[in-house]
Formats: sequence, structure tokens, C-alpha cells
Amino acid sequence: MHIETLRSLRSVAAPAALSLGLTLSYAHLAMAGVSNFSISSPAAIVPGTGNKQVRVTGTVTCPSGKVVTVGITMVQQGKKASHALGQTRGIPCDTGSISNWELIAASSAPMQAGPANALANAWACIATGAHNPTGPCEFAHISEEISLK
Repeated sequence: MHIETLRSLRSVAAPAALSLGLTLSYAHLAMAGVSNFSISSPAAIVPGTGNKQVRVTGTVTCPSGKVVTVGITMVQQGKKASHALGQTRGIPCDTGSISNWELIAASSAPMQAGPANALANAWACIATGAHNPTGPCEFAHISEEISLK
């Protein structure tokens, strides 16, 4: 390629790259997203449910004006594998404040006291009506081993 052509491309590419970088930086600042997302351990097996329900709690921080939905999947290996699912919706967000969440995860097979693998997802969306979420949404997930008691 000719030297003058390379210089021309460089003189156009550098400002374009800077402009794109500033735009992406601004977008990142404007959408703070979900943070401080955690699962508390131990989670509690709900008495009187035949060990088929687990109360799970945790924390989340999200942008003001949005609502959070939290979903969890837990898997436990033992004499028999157990798989529990749960979801809670409509947790109001207040930027900078940590909100507590709680849900009941239900399983078709009994869960046992001891370790379980948990995958939790949180998505913060714009609230419409009675805390009904709509896009655009911001998303976070965590995966860790927790204890059941």
C-alpha cells in the first residue's frame, strides 16, 4: 500500500477509535448495572415440606427506577441427585442501596442438609405497572457452593 494512503487511513482511524472509546465509556457509566449480588449460606430447608423446599436469601444492588428478578437453580449430589428451582420478582431498586431478596426453591426430590451447588441470576429491568419488568434489562449471575441446613 502507498505511504500516503497509510497516513490518510491513520489520520481518520485514530479520531474514530477515540470517539468510539468515549461513546462506550459513557454507555458503561450510564448503565451501572447489577452489583453486590450474593447468595447467603447456609440456605434453610423449609420444615414440613418433606425436604422439597429450600428458603434462599441474598443481596443485590441495582439502578434506581428498575425492579429486580432473581432466579436460582440448585443441584445436590447425594444418595439421589436433587434439583431445586425458585424465582422472586419485583424487588424495587434504589441506586446505592443493597436490597435483600428471598425466595423458595422447590424440588421434586428431597434435599439434604449439606453442600449444594447454586447458580443464581439477577436481572434489573424498567418497572411498569405493578412492578412488571420490561426492557432494557441489566443482568448478573453467580455460581457457588452453598450449605443447606
